[in-house]
Amino acid sequence: MKVAIRLFLVLLFIGSAGWHNQALAHGEGPHGGALVDIPPYHLEFQVMTGMLHIYVIDTQKKTVPPKDITGKLLIQFPDGNKKEAPLSAMGDALMANADIKEGSPFIAIATVQIQGKTYTGRFSYKGSKATEEKKSSAAPKTSYQVITVPNGGTVRGQVLFSGTLPHLDPLPVNKDQQVCGKDGKVPNEALKVGPNKGVEGTIVYLEGITKGKAPALQQMNLVLDQKNCLYVPRIQAGVLGGTIALKNSDPILHTIHATKGGLHVGKDVMSVATPAGLKEGLKQPLNETGLIGAMCHAGHDWMAAFVYVFNHPYFAVTDVNGSFEITGVPPGIYQLKAWHEGWKFPAREAGLPPRSKPVVLEQKVSVTKSGISNVKFELKS
Repeated sequence: MKVAIRLFLVLLFIGSAGWHNQALAHGEGPHGGALVDIPPYHLEFQVMTGMLHIYVIDTQKKTVPPKDITGKLLIQFPDGNKKEAPLSAMGDALMANADIKEGSPFIAIATVQIQGKTYTGRFSYKGSKATEEKKSSAAPKTSYQVITVPNGGTVRGQVLFSGTLPHLDPLPVNKDQQVCGKDGKVPNEALKVGPNKGVEGTIVYLEGITKGKAPALQQMNLVLDQKNCLYVPRIQAGVLGGTIALKNSDPILHTIHATKGGLHVGKDVMSVATPAGLKEGLKQPLNETGLIGAMCHAGHDWMAAFVYVFNHPYFAVTDVNGSFEITGVPPGIYQLKAWHEGWKFPAREAGLPPRSKPVVLEQKVSVTKSGISNVKFELKS
């Protein structure tokens, strides 16, 4: 899903106390970019979809919040063209819209102010890694085998909520209220329960299935829109090798930042700026299986969405009644799992959406030829 270009960087930083030693890029930072030492910090550089991200990393390998860090960036291209762009805080990164094309070499001169000290650095990118990553990501490997499934069975059921329904407070809107919420708040959509106690937005799937039917077209072509500063849909699932088209129905900029494993918990898999009114979706590949959490790095820190990527097509997302159906299943005994994002939130971290520990339920299910297996899951308060 990410066009992440590892930068080969050579930096020379000037601090208020004098010259720092020449620093070479080394290793990979927590966001997948290249690290450069500027004692007592590291700078991590990463290019994603035309934008340069700069993270300030402390000695504990934690990202320093950029709200008090400013700077500017000068990009020089081989054809002699130059582009200067300010660095602005977007979530936990400093970002510059520098119109960097995938694989294009460039030289950049960055000037940043960190805690009252000014550092100026020069770094170069050779452009060789982009082609390598593009080739490696073009055809993700999968162990799943597509076969003909005559007389396949159906797994049908419902996810219900049991117990007292919790009250989820609305989330405060601290930016772009004229678009996002004129009353200064948006609903917390983490738990949506219908009148019959059906839970919407639960992902139900067969675990470990290795062969079966081919994926449906809609499972290979996901869409994630942004409307009234909320993700639509909030929960969806797709198949490895498919794509997700990023749209923006709002009249303001959103920047989708996605990480592996959930909201801001794993490596970066995508960071894409979506201009206001973007109708033609920016397609991103689904190159890895597992859970992806998405949030907005344009200051809308209440926005959250989840995409679960499988290497097989045997999954479903529950509807408004909590119902689901998985068809064309080869006869056999399977482990059926239900994943929900959760609704029990600890103290909220600044700049991040509320995050809960997911709830995962499972049970065995027996599928017969042309049969229907009915199951129920209960999420308990």
